[in-house]
Amino acid sequence: MNSSNLERYLNDHLAGATGALQLLEDLANRKNAPDDTSFYRNLRLQVKSDFDQLTRLLKTLNMSQNRLAQASGDLSMKVGRLKMMWDGLNPPELGFMEALEMLELGICGKKLLWVALQEIQPHCPAIADVDFSSLIESANTQREELEIRRLKVVEPTLLESDGKTTLPN
Repeated sequence: MNSSNLERYLNDHLAGATGALQLLEDLANRKNAPDDTSFYRNLRLQVKSDFDQLTRLLKTLNMSQNRLAQASGDLSMKVGRLKMMWDGLNPPELGFMEALEMLELGICGKKLLWVALQEIQPHCPAIADVDFSSLIESANTQREELEIRRLKVVEPTLLESDGKTTLPN
């Protein structure tokens, strides 16, 4: 096993989870979307649980958290958040739809992480007791629930109020 690659890989995902937690907090705290607050708070709890699982995996494998990787992930997320806030974090603003897409991409990446770890699990006794199948299923469910919300805002975000998009000739 290439432990330095594995350590970097886990830390990269930890950095992504850090950014997702911040974005979910922003979405949950929107003043004009009280109906969505519980959804985003619940999703944030799930992402926090995955973050904690990654932290435990690093400890189990005697690997350390790379604060620089987390800081760079945090900085990247802040730049992305600035753009989304500029575009607006309320439906039908473009920033809101892009925030949902960013979260979905992160969740897809997290699923791929769990699949990769499940693949190497037989070669790594230290993680033999981790239920990657449940983590994969959880990621699938999270993505599906986000996709339902994203699809609801596609038309109002990308079409004019009359249901058409005016494109230049």
